[in-house]
Amino acid sequence: MSDIAGLIAPRPLRMVHGVEDAIYPIAETRKAFAALQEIYSVAGKPGNVELFEGPEGHKYYHEGSWPFIKASFDRIR
Repeated sequence: MSDIAGLIAPRPLRMVHGVEDAIYPIAETRKAFAALQEIYSVAGKPGNVELFEGPEGHKYYHEGSWPFIKASFDRIR
């Protein structure tokens, strides 16, 4: 996952994942996030990649998504 997601570096990226996800284990997302942190550091923008971990399973987490989306739109106004 990190090799593809890293292609957008240094643009902002937030990953959203539920810790109880039975479809895609959180451990894999954490590994990808660690790799992305390195990619973003090399790109000079280590703060532009974030991981939001929701408390449940495979679902939509508005609290992990909408603040990031709003901030992204606010930057381009």
